Amino acid sequence: MPLPLLPGIPVDADRWRTRYTTLALEQLSGGLPYSVADAAYQLIEGDLSANPYRVSKALTGDLTGLRSAHAGRDHRILLFLDEDAAELTVVDIDRRSRVYRQRSPIGWWRDNRRRRGRNRG
Repeated sequence: MPLPLLPGIPVDADRWRTRYTTLALEQLSGGLPYSVADAAYQLIEGDLSANPYRVSKALTGDLTGLRSAHAGRDHRILLFLDEDAAELTVVDIDRRSRVYRQRSPIGWWRDNRRRRGRNRG
């Protein structure tokens, strides 16, 4: 059994395994202000990995299949849930004004969906 990543947050079999895209790791390791990165990381490894459906909402349009969670007032965490593997992939973390339209996690999402055989369009 792995050690908890944060003090006071237990690790158990009911938690979703967390993965990060390169873009999300870049944001956490210097692309965001420290306070935002810390709050986002604690949310991801805490409430999000325990119950992502309670903390996030499903997105629509080009981002259908992804979910979004609030990381403070102005920042959002984009994530993908693989229910079969109980795996949560953090796609991007950025300001609300940019996260849904820039650099785009849409490309990652479309490639990932094709690999998994879920491309319906």
